[in-house]
Amino acid sequence: ADGPMACTILGSIPVGNVEYSVVDAFVYGFGTDLSLVATAIAAFTGPQRTAGVVTEDVYFRVLMPVDGVNGVCSNTVTFTAVASDGV
Repeated sequence: ADGPMACTILGSIPVGNVEYSVVDAFVYGFGTDLSLVATAIAAFTGPQRTAGVVTEDVYFRVLMPVDGVNGVCSNTVTFTAVASDGV
């Protein structure tokens, strides 16, 4: 992420209030905290691409700040694919 999720009317959601997982029904507190620095998602275990498309889903959970937010809150999360040596 490039910083907190700014909201159009009131407040923002800190990066530390966002977690992600490759498990679709994970519970907040059991995911991985979103970070301002690049982080490898080690759970990506898709097959080596030899043809076609290989995909992996990533799910997010957000903890709303106690002081509240209002409006549309948004941010950008960038994913970069990096070739692995299979180890």
